[in-house]
Amino acid sequence: GSDIWGYTSAATGKEWALMCYRTGLSAVDVQTAAVVTAPSFTSPSSVWKDVKVFGHHAYYVTEALDQPGIVVFDLSGLDSDPPSISVGPAAIDNGGGPESSHNVVVD
Repeated sequence: GSDIWGYTSAATGKEWALMCYRTGLSAVDVQTAAVVTAPSFTSPSSVWKDVKVFGHHAYYVTEALDQPGIVVFDLSGLDSDPPSISVGPAAIDNGGGPESSHNVVVD
């Protein structure tokens, strides 16, 4: 993978590692190593991905072309049984700027 970032559920305290890989993002349960992916999401192929978390959302970017700016993942489903990740609420349009990004910062 090209990036890893942590997420801790505010509701349950459960910890997850968010792993960027060539065509997407997975959440890995740090206690059990169970892997969860967003079933309807595939990113253009690239070794350069980045993800950061704010609240229960993950903000994901790639240097690959043809991705709509920043993709937002809803991580609140990781508290469900079975756990899940969904794309949403929506991708953040890059406003006509570059289609790719090497890094994302959330403050």
